Amino acid sequence: MALQWDRLLETCFRRNASDILLSPGASPMIRLAESWRALQVPPVDPATIQALASEQLGAHPAGREEGYSYADFSYGDVGRFRATAFGYPATNVLLISRYPREDSGGDHQTQGAAV
Repeated sequence: MALQWDRLLETCFRRNASDILLSPGASPMIRLAESWRALQVPPVDPATIQALASEQLGAHPAGREEGYSYADFSYGDVGRFRATAFGYPATNVLLISRYPREDSGGDHQTQGAAV
């Protein structure tokens, strides 16, 4: 399945989701308030998750020695996100968390849920 970063981030923004969760064999999930909802797309495979993680995190991401890696990034003027890849570089779970917007009074802590 060919997922693209811009489609995932746009979906997160438009649905006001705080997180996107990608795990092998499952459809992508978004976190809305306190519940997770599956997107109506086919399940993702491990190669897709690893490709997305590599594309965003690069060769030497932060936290790599601890079994996970992460990178913060912007998506246009939509907002800031953090991609956390568990098991990087052989990523088996990818969590994308949206930072609160500056104009909403947020404290810039990620809104991500523990996986």
